[in-house]
Amino acid sequence: MKYAIEYAKETIRDKVISYGFTTNLTLLNEKIAKYLASVGNMHILCSIDGPEDVHDRCRVFKNGEGTHKQVMKNFDILVNAFKNVKNSTVKVNSVLTPPFTFEKMNYINNYFNKYKNKIKDFSVEITYPVDGSLPEEFYDETLQVSNVIDRWNKDSFYKKYDTCINEEMVWKDLFRIHNRLITQQASNWVPFNACCVPGARRIYVDTKGYIYPCERIGKAPILGHVDYGIKLDELLKNYIIDYSKKSIDSCKNCWAVKMCPICYVNRMTEKEISEKAHLNCELYRQAIKSDLSFYHSMLNNNPERLKKINEISYY
Repeated sequence: MKYAIEYAKETIRDKVISYGFTTNLTLLNEKIAKYLASVGNMHILCSIDGPEDVHDRCRVFKNGEGTHKQVMKNFDILVNAFKNVKNSTVKVNSVLTPPFTFEKMNYINNYFNKYKNKIKDFSVEITYPVDGSLPEEFYDETLQVSNVIDRWNKDSFYKKYDTCINEEMVWKDLFRIHNRLITQQASNWVPFNACCVPGARRIYVDTKGYIYPCERIGKAPILGHVDYGIKLDELLKNYIIDYSKKSIDSCKNCWAVKMCPICYVNRMTEKEISEKAHLNCELYRQAIKSDLSFYHSMLNNNPERLKKINEISYY
């Protein structure tokens, strides 16, 4: 990583480069932390699930011992290294494991709140486990989801609870509703959901030199290779023409299509758009319906707080 960073700084002199990565912190030490803090425009996302009993339930070393003590020791080293550094961030990603309850969300939030005054702009993004990643004995518990993260986020935001968890995500949901397309007459225009223009704003290069639209996509048609660049004809076919043809029947009659947050992530295979790409559309419609309801509740009951939304920019 240090080699890559130094190579980028030496090679790309006419642009400001931002660096970012995710770490479980187990190998971090003071020397590494000091170097990372010296780079500038460094953004680090730390994988910490919460207090020791929560974190060590799934995050263990090969010998079965919990990693929490080592992780939090190194997290404090990282926080101390970055405490006076500008234009860099240290944030946390927490994976919520069962039971999926408000009580557990509060427990995790209370644990992380102690860092709010230690780290500038500190926040925690909490998400569900990836399908198939939990041990078999957890499966029965996963039935308790009922979108508890989204409900807890909105409840704490609405009631102004002291929280560092996912507040930015609530603002993003409100932003999407606030800036939705509203026309005087019905329009036949159907957008590409939340899909980007591949290669226009960012690219991802794997260790073999193949180029993809972004780092979030697992399997997807390649855009090209570092040795020969981006193949525009294949990009147009795979990501625009074919994607449109295979999506239009599902999207053209959807009331939520112009607020849809779905992009290429999890909708592609190595060759084309997946046949299962639209299986979960009803879940997203329900989420958008919830966001609409929440936005108008805020608009009616707490309009002053919504004024901040005009100062926010997401892309």
